Amino acid sequence: MSNKNYKIAEEIFFSAAIFRLSKGEKDIKLSNKEAELLEMLCDEAGSVIPRSKLQDALWPNQDNTDTNLNRQILSLRRKLESFGLMDAIDTIPRVGYIFCAPIEAAGETEEAAPNEETQAANPSHAPQARRQYTRRKYDRYFSPKRILLFALLLVSLTSLAIVIYNYATANTLRTINLSQISLYSI
Repeated sequence: MSNKNYKIAEEIFFSAAIFRLSKGEKDIKLSNKEAELLEMLCDEAGSVIPRSKLQDALWPNQDNTDTNLNRQILSLRRKLESFGLMDAIDTIPRVGYIFCAPIEAAGETEEAAPNEETQAANPSHAPQARRQYTRRKYDRYFSPKRILLFALLLVSLTSLAIVIYNYATANTLRTINLSQISLYSI
């Protein structure tokens, strides 16, 4: 575990050394495996990390099953979602995972980080922001197939509503001719 710090989505801070996620006053403790996993995802943010690489790094001397990794990913997703960061970890089926949230290296922890004066004097040592792949939040909801199905559903419901309206408003009652009605039966 390193002393790296990360700034996720411009407002969430992750400190790998102390296993913490924080945003403002809210602070969440991560397990050792969650912190290692999040650090790996942050280090390779924007690129796909194979499942096998994650399993080998987190559980090096074990026959890995997917259950451990799936459980850690789910737990990490829930903790990130509690900060309002939805869809930060994207699953690439049968391949691995990609960390989609914008991320910046925020330097090292205070013991190992140079002070602010030396960083201002020497900007080459200042943390650099990475260009990230960011998946649009609603990509999976607005696929072309779903848009087509929604349009067909909308057209059919509109047609059905027009038919029902025309049937309900049609005057199908026939007038009664009072001269043909007798009050007395013969």
